[in-house]
Amino acid sequence: MAGKGPRHLIKRELDRATNNLEMFKNHLFTIRQQCEIGNRTDLMTFVDQICKGAIALQSTIDGFGLMVDGKIPVTGPDSEA
Repeated sequence: MAGKGPRHLIKRELDRATNNLEMFKNHLFTIRQQCEIGNRTDLMTFVDQICKGAIALQSTIDGFGLMVDGKIPVTGPDSEA
């Protein structure tokens, strides 16, 4: 019967993802500063795009987190899992 029970997304895992994303954004900010110091404007465009993606991802995670209370099923009732 192992592996046949319901699978859940635990909210604390979502919280960990949020914390890791915050650390990721901090590192990107440092990289951006280094690009400015080194006058690497060619790289700053890419770093800025990655930063925008990280901000959008955090917004999505935050919105999803508002809907999660405790744990939610990962597999739906129509799935074959």
